[in-house]
Amino acid sequence: MQKITFKFSYILLVAFINTFLIQCSSPNSVSEDNNTRQPVLVYAKGDVYKEEWKVVDSLEQNGLTKSALDEVVSIAKKAAAENNHEQIVKTLIVKAKLQSYVEENAFVKTLNELDSVAKVAEYPLSPMLHSIIGELYWMYYQNNRWKFYNRSATTNFENNDINTWDLKKITTETIKHYQLSIKNIDSLKRTPIETFNEIIIEKNARNYRPTLYDFLAHRAIDFFMNEEPNITKPVYEFALDDSSYILPFTTFSNLTIQSKDSLSLKYYALQTLQNLTNIHINDSNPTALIDIELKRLKFVKSHAAFDNADTLYYKALSKLYIRFPEDTSSAEVVYEMAKVYQARGNAFNPNEPDKYKWDLKTAMNMCKNAIKKYPDTYGADLCKQLENELNKKSLNVKTETANIPNQPLKALISYKNLDTVFHKLVKVDYDDFKKWNENNDSEKRLEKLLSSKLMQEWKTTLPNDGDYREHSGEIKIDALEKGFYVLLTSTTNVFHFYKEAVALSPFWVSNISYLTRRNTSEAMEFFVMDRNSGKPLQDVSA
Repeated sequence: MQKITFKFSYILLVAFINTFLIQCSSPNSVSEDNNTRQPVLVYAKGDVYKEEWKVVDSLEQNGLTKSALDEVVSIAKKAAAENNHEQIVKTLIVKAKLQSYVEENAFVKTLNELDSVAKVAEYPLSPMLHSIIGELYWMYYQNNRWKFYNRSATTNFENNDINTWDLKKITTETIKHYQLSIKNIDSLKRTPIETFNEIIIEKNARNYRPTLYDFLAHRAIDFFMNEEPNITKPVYEFALDDSSYILPFTTFSNLTIQSKDSLSLKYYALQTLQNLTNIHINDSNPTALIDIELKRLKFVKSHAAFDNADTLYYKALSKLYIRFPEDTSSAEVVYEMAKVYQARGNAFNPNEPDKYKWDLKTAMNMCKNAIKKYPDTYGADLCKQLENELNKKSLNVKTETANIPNQPLKALISYKNLDTVFHKLVKVDYDDFKKWNENNDSEKRLEKLLSSKLMQEWKTTLPNDGDYREHSGEIKIDALEKGFYVLLTSTTNVFHFYKEAVALSPFWVSNISYLTRRNTSEAMEFFVMDRNSGKPLQDVSA
């Protein structure tokens, strides 16, 4: 499905945290200590620090960064005294932003401060902060990966300075924070995502991520699915070598998944996917479960270390669709099934005409049915994209560089999803054609060609059996006199680059052909011959 996340970057942390915490003030959540419902965060509604932040904004806008920092420190002290969680975090983030303007290594300070706050923060702020910290760690690595590749694990290492860490350390810390963000499953799965409506981009996200655990777990999984951290190869490397990992959720949910590899992201991804599966396996609304299944099946297929992964993948998709045929999310299942047929269809070999010949058409039919059955759904939109991709027209025409005068000639045409093409054959001056090409203006060049001397005009009906793949054939061109020609072929009789495809095929009609070689003195020698008979021509000059 579409990625559901909050808009987040280092610079945008202020906006994110502020929005997140404001939303925490109204809905209710489940207490970690018991099953009673209570406010997520306890403080007065509204921003009681409004005037203080106006001062900070004014100072910042006037370039008085250090003064703004001093004001933020004052707000932080007040917030700490009043135990105002929203303002505590907001001061941390605004302070980090301002420090980045005037101090070196501000990013490291931000991470350390956020880490300290996360350790003592109350639920549900703590798991959200850990998720953010995990993302920040990995963001730092991605922006500085070149520093990590040859760095020793012991060179100038400082535990509180990310600038000294090696790849193993930063990977370990990132994993730790993502794991901490989803540690309290019981509380997280009872906290509805509506608590954080303002930080969710997709309006229908609550169906896919109905709880805070869903939201944070999918964020963690997105990191765990990352290939890049798997640089170190331990003795007991975890591999997706069990075909049970790709079986339907009824089987996968009961598997025992273990690993001795503490840095295996694949293991953590699979483990978290299983936790999500078990949470939603009995949901009356299967939308979240279907989304989890698709994520798992695609992940396992991509990293499978067992045979017949593609076959098992499609079987699992089919069973998932059969299980929930009426749920609108099944449109996404159909899309993934159609993608399987598309991949097979693209592997078609003309030497094996009975194998995969009609798979692209099968994919198209599956998409059409899904669009009709599940209108106005995300899966239907995906199917429309695939439908457009399969429906794309293509056209390419090639001619011999030079052809014999006064004899019919042929051009090779390659095409897809076309029934008819239109041709115009024009005779032009070669030097003019070179000049038109040098301008790199396709539309003006076409205008010049269309205004040139028209020699022939006709249309060709093409064989099209509706298999949505490329075909090729020959086009007959009537005999021509000596000269330089351009064959224009269009998918309509309009001949307009920006409306339809137009192929240009320049060629000569000439009696002359030649061969070249280098002699013993490294000079070029030309052998000029009659193109028809192959006999050498005498007294030829360039």
